[in-house]
Amino acid sequence: PSNLSKIDIMAFKGTSIKEFVVMNGNQKFYEESGVLFSKYDNVKALVCFPSGKDISEYAIPDGVTKIEDNAFFRCGSLTTITIPSSVSE
Repeated sequence: PSNLSKIDIMAFKGTSIKEFVVMNGNQKFYEESGVLFSKYDNVKALVCFPSGKDISEYAIPDGVTKIEDNAFFRCGSLTTITIPSSVSE
């Protein structure tokens, strides 16, 4: 929902989610191509790549500065992840 401000790190573990959809107006979270990101202060973080998304290659968008712990948990179809130079964590 648009007022969601926090997601527990284990909220999506063990699921087969294929994509995330974030309602317009959410100030903390957004999605790009079904991948969940957070935005706070000057940090843009990849929160969770959907484990049910059936692709083998993924390029993290430029401008993302952090990859959260377990962001790619159980993403067995991924064989290549491209990380931009903007990522520092």
